[in-house]
Amino acid sequence: MILADEDGGVPAQVAIKSGKILAVGDRRFDIRDDGVQPLFIDLVTEHRHNLGVVYLSFASLTADAANPAEATICSRIRMSMVMAQNLRDLLTNIIDDAMKPVDKSQAN
Repeated sequence: MILADEDGGVPAQVAIKSGKILAVGDRRFDIRDDGVQPLFIDLVTEHRHNLGVVYLSFASLTADAANPAEATICSRIRMSMVMAQNLRDLLTNIIDDAMKPVDKSQAN
């Protein structure tokens, strides 16, 4: 949401709080949600690291019979190596959980 300041000048950003708190160690952070739309990614367009920073960029693919195929950059993420390791571990847990058979009696 964007509101003008009291003088009618430059607009000021208004943060929307989700009402949730994230605890990291002994610190607590209010979670702010500015209404960023979720994006579905199809392609990794950048993956590298430099001086302890991991660079990732993602694209959404569009292809139909009438137009040329197109990859549109939809997100660029920069994170510390520590955050990248945490993300890797989180993704590993999600993927491992998703790959488990629902009913072990029917597993191959």
